[in-house]
Amino acid sequence: MIKIYLRSIFTIEVPAEPVSKSNYDFVATIDTNDLNTAWRLSQNVDALWVTEEYVEPAFPYTEGCRSSSVGDVFVTEDGKAHLVENVGFREVEFVD
Repeated sequence: MIKIYLRSIFTIEVPAEPVSKSNYDFVATIDTNDLNTAWRLSQNVDALWVTEEYVEPAFPYTEGCRSSSVGDVFVTEDGKAHLVENVGFREVEFVD
């Protein structure tokens, strides 16, 4: 399971470390342990991704949810945080 945190204010800039949780919203948990799969499954392609069966949303979505993007954070079951970069991911310190 991977927890998806989207930046509260969308920007294409990659944040400096440590990355503060206060700038993010926990939006969902995706039933996978693979970061690349989580990224692919958190895209609005043919349908709203948070409504798919492999997703456990953090709250009801009545107006939708944007796709994951550069600067968002994925947290794996071992508690490690991974920042979405232009290409791939980078492990980061994700602090309160």
